[in-house]
Amino acid sequence: MTWVSPRPVSGENHPKDIFALEFLYDNPSVLLSGGRPGLLNITDLRVPIFGRDADIICHPSSITHIKQLDAHRILVTGLNSSLCQYDLRFRKEDSHSSPPPKSRRVQNSRRNLKPTRTILTYPDYWNNASIQLGFDVDLESGIIAAAQEQDEHHRPVQLFSLHGGHKLHSPYVSRYAPGSGHDEDAAVNPKCVRFAMDIEGRMKSLFVGQTIDIQRFAWAETEEADPEISY
Repeated sequence: MTWVSPRPVSGENHPKDIFALEFLYDNPSVLLSGGRPGLLNITDLRVPIFGRDADIICHPSSITHIKQLDAHRILVTGLNSSLCQYDLRFRKEDSHSSPPPKSRRVQNSRRNLKPTRTILTYPDYWNNASIQLGFDVDLESGIIAAAQEQDEHHRPVQLFSLHGGHKLHSPYVSRYAPGSGHDEDAAVNPKCVRFAMDIEGRMKSLFVGQTIDIQRFAWAETEEADPEISY
């Protein structure tokens, strides 16, 4: 075993919890890692640099997922309903950043006051404080599938336009209620969301899993298609 980051020493203060790892596909020596307190480290494993000189992106809150979109853009999601796109080439402190409205705040939830400037945000994403929420991106269709903290105003899984940042109308995905058939009053957030090509020649299906259930959603080819497998 080798330590990528400096080996912890008893009594020293180190960042707590890494929740997301992503290698750049065009440069596999570069590792992106993030967690608490919302610092995304960009580490070249050939010459790793840590501490004050480390190359970082400051996300608004704790990071739960990192997805590379192309050679320069990445998608980062985290707590305090933070879902953002960043360009690795152009990174500056966002001097115009402001705290979220009270309706989107969580008591005692940490938020970075000087995040890195984003190139696109997704303001309708809803996740106050849950770490284990499913998340995936289909680059071919330009769709994000994000599990959310569900309540009367927010669906357990929401689709977003990758390039526009807005919600996508998805009646069948939105209608799906995790926990149905077990405890109708229990709000169980999906922990696994995945786009996958299950039938050759068709667009990818969206699979949603939680507890003992796996739900599949697919594009309807005709009006007579089974609505239970339609987005």
